[in-house]
Amino acid sequence: MASFTKELSEVDAKKQMAIPTNFVEHLPSHGGGNTQYIPVVDVDGKVWRFGYYIRGENSPYPKPVFQGEWHQFAKAKKLVAGDQITFRIETDAAGNPRYTIAAQKPVSDKLFGHVIRGWGQEF
Repeated sequence: MASFTKELSEVDAKKQMAIPTNFVEHLPSHGGGNTQYIPVVDVDGKVWRFGYYIRGENSPYPKPVFQGEWHQFAKAKKLVAGDQITFRIETDAAGNPRYTIAAQKPVSDKLFGHVIRGWGQEF
């Protein structure tokens, strides 16, 4: 099972999310500059169509990104910079890839006067 966890930047939360370059090897072939759409299931069972795109070699921003319904997902989950997502590739009963995503908001609390930081429940 391949996965990555990422704290979102402002661009990630508002427009498109940069994907770690080394994670692309786990995604279907993008067809050389074309957007490849994959179904991504959130923790509520809703399926989103994320497009992933790898920009051309001459682009000043060569990182691969999630587009498509990524923006709608981020808006529906009220994601902002500093929130965290975990993206996983699992295998279904038939051996096919199943893409899942969960988001978390940062939380902080005090324990004996000290601030404890962590992550809230996945949504």
